[in-house]
Amino acid sequence: MSFKASSDDLIDEVVHVVRFYGGFYPYLLSFIALRFMMV
Repeated sequence: MSFKASSDDLIDEVVHVVRFYGGFYPYLLSFIALRFMMV
C-alpha cells in the first residue's frame, strides 16, 4: 500500500482496500464456519 500526501489518493486506497476485503470477507467467514463444522 502506498500512502501519499494527496487526500484523494488516500481515499482511493481506502476504497480499494474496503472493496477488496468486502469481497473477501464472506468467503473467509464461510471458510471458518466450514472449519468449525468439520471439527
